[in-house]
Amino acid sequence: SLCHYHQESSTSLVQIPTIYTVWYYPCTRRKSLFIRNPKLATWNPATRTLQPETRTPQSSIRFPISIYPYATKIEFFLILAYIGMFFLVTNTPGIRLDRIILVIMSVGFLISFLGILQKFTGTSKIYWLIDSPNASLFGSFINRNHFAGYIGMVIPLSFGLLITRFESMAFHKTMSWRSILAKFESRLLGNILMVFAIMTMVSALFISLSRGGILSLMVSIIVFVAFISLSRRARSIVGKGRKVTITTLLLAFVFLMWLGVGSILERLSNLSSPSRHEVTQNTISMAEDFPLFGTGLGTFQYHFPKYKTLEGQLYWDHAHNDYAELLSDSGLIGFLIVACGIIFFIWQTLVRWWKSKDPYVMGITLGGFCGIIAILSHSIADFNLHIPANALFLSFILGLTWIAVNAKSTQMEE
Repeated sequence: SLCHYHQESSTSLVQIPTIYTVWYYPCTRRKSLFIRNPKLATWNPATRTLQPETRTPQSSIRFPISIYPYATKIEFFLILAYIGMFFLVTNTPGIRLDRIILVIMSVGFLISFLGILQKFTGTSKIYWLIDSPNASLFGSFINRNHFAGYIGMVIPLSFGLLITRFESMAFHKTMSWRSILAKFESRLLGNILMVFAIMTMVSALFISLSRGGILSLMVSIIVFVAFISLSRRARSIVGKGRKVTITTLLLAFVFLMWLGVGSILERLSNLSSPSRHEVTQNTISMAEDFPLFGTGLGTFQYHFPKYKTLEGQLYWDHAHNDYAELLSDSGLIGFLIVACGIIFFIWQTLVRWWKSKDPYVMGITLGGFCGIIAILSHSIADFNLHIPANALFLSFILGLTWIAVNAKSTQMEE
């Protein structure tokens, strides 16, 4: 089974995001954290207006890094939980990737099926019982975009497992006809159910009418097929992957045609969102006033009203662009640390994937990697990474992908 893997690299991978949390740890130890060097304070000029200058006998000036230390403290513990999830997954011995992914797929299917039922029964209540302040609920999520962010990670991972199962159905000339028949029957029903589950999840994503979710899934599927096509070893090992992927997507499209695609096409015909674009620009303006350290993690909703240029009373608790919000909250230093962590993970994963000869390692790793690409793409136009359920699930997928790409086994037990 895919349960034997190298663990010595997992600790070093955790060190990069850990630096990020340690950077803000002092904010959790006292009411505010101050810069005592006036030269450094010039990089955060707006902090001068946030709090009266405090002079010590040495006439030193202190400038706060986080404008709301309590919010930064809460965000710190959330990030600590995400890192803990990654570390827990990568250091759990005897983990069975195939079974875990099947559970993930099953939950994704049930949530998708629930969302489809909600959509076609016209309910605006959570589980048909509880009134929801948000009219765009879908499945177990009160916002369709957050459902799309979640299911966008599940679908590529499911594709990755599916193509490994088709590869394992390869028959050898030395096998007897009874062995061939037994192997075919043992996998056929499971594969049909998996294809149906993926079709349902893809259909649910489109029915949710989340433009960012639909486009990010398209990006992840393109990356999925492209990597199989570019790698000669991948073509020979999981060559059926493209056919399986394309066939499943075609079946999902036929299913959508049967359900009706008018509202989907109408939704996709207008991809622009002037309000979100303006909020992103306002967020960047806020980051320019706090370039080095930012306003502090978790402080966006408290300081953004000062920079908001949109008319009306609409409350913006997030920037609808995770990268712009990260820049405004943590400044250039925090942004670069996170960016380096992402680049490091992607680079190490791709290098190991490219060298791998194991069909299960290649399939599951590519599925997890493309799920990560989906949520990173979606985060350009939404704040999925500020939804704890999705952020925690991303940490889980990161851990599974890291395990898969470092796996030694060449067989996966059922």
